[in-house]
Amino acid sequence: MNPLTARWAARGGSEWLEHYWQSSSAPHRGVIEEAVERLAPFTSLVEIGSNCGPNLRRLSARWPDARYLGLDANKETVVYGNAKTAAGEVGPSSVAFWHVDDFGLTLLSHPRNQGPDVYLACYALAYADPETLWRIFTLMATRKSLKGLVLAEPMGAGEPVTPTGLGAIDEWHHDYLSLVSETWPGARVTSYAVEPPADRLTTVLTVEVNP
Repeated sequence: MNPLTARWAARGGSEWLEHYWQSSSAPHRGVIEEAVERLAPFTSLVEIGSNCGPNLRRLSARWPDARYLGLDANKETVVYGNAKTAAGEVGPSSVAFWHVDDFGLTLLSHPRNQGPDVYLACYALAYADPETLWRIFTLMATRKSLKGLVLAEPMGAGEPVTPTGLGAIDEWHHDYLSLVSETWPGARVTSYAVEPPADRLTTVLTVEVNP
């Protein structure tokens, strides 16, 4: 686990988890839902950096027939999300949360894994260095069933950023447009503005890999 992800994985507490759980109604999650809609209908979605499931809570209510898997480096969020699923508070569809410490690279690289229709990354790839991000995209491109991905990530020119504020974690603002163009030439990219911004998140991208 890299140092940035390790700092995220060390967070916890009932108040912190409940804050994320209740954030399913936050404006930027509505933008994410709009971005996912461009890839509908889909049968399966994997979210990298799901926390306890605020995005999956919203998406599973909108598209209840799909299967959802949330991946997160923080064990407390995974336990919390699975407890909410067991209590019937996530949605009527199949939703599960797994603990991973490598952005799901092991799962992505498994030869028997055909992969989901849709990948969603929500402020998780900001903690991946450029080499790791390249590996993630390269492995995504091998998934035969991939319809597209939604990137709710701070964007930039590939530079590291040190945010201000209590508890802020250093992050990377990657050049996703260039990486998408290199990985999926001819992909259709649609941009959605996040207003007001959520921390440094100002844009959500939908990438249709086979338009």
